[in-house]
Amino acid sequence: MTKKRIFSKRSEAAKKAWRTRRSKAKKRSEAAKKAWRTRRSKAKKRSEAAKKAAATRKRNAAKRSNATKSKTKRKSTTKISNAAKIVSRRGGKGAGVIYALSNPSWPGWIKIGMSVTGLSIESRYNTSYPYRDAKLIEEVRVSSRSKAERRIHKLVEEKSKARKNEWFRISQKEVRRFMRVVGNEF
Repeated sequence: MTKKRIFSKRSEAAKKAWRTRRSKAKKRSEAAKKAWRTRRSKAKKRSEAAKKAAATRKRNAAKRSNATKSKTKRKSTTKISNAAKIVSRRGGKGAGVIYALSNPSWPGWIKIGMSVTGLSIESRYNTSYPYRDAKLIEEVRVSSRSKAERRIHKLVEEKSKARKNEWFRISQKEVRRFMRVVGNEF
């Protein structure tokens, strides 16, 4: 009998401990669920706000592109048509222009890049530069502007003293020579 009583006392104590552990776990899981719900609702709010912002950006971009399209059509229709004729003679989809620019603020440095039409390269570059004194050294129409640009970068890099992205430390005379070489290749 004593054994039975001790066992029943133990089981009662074990039951009580199990109940407390279970209630604590329940409280923890409820708190976790509540925290998860709040995180989820905040994420939904953020995603809704992000969707609204993206829609607004898209609308504004469409407005800007429509405005610039209409301005471009009015301002330079003859220039675009002439450039299109020249580019279409040299190739199709990848055709364009490779060019070299110099800037008096950085003597000895020349930027070699590419463009689809080649229209107003100086003016486009000068928009990001306050003194607006960049000079176009050379411009060559090619059938594949990206291949031609990679080729001229390789050639110029071998002869240049330094390079930083599309800027090379090289003489204008050498750049003109390389531009003609690449122009004949592409």
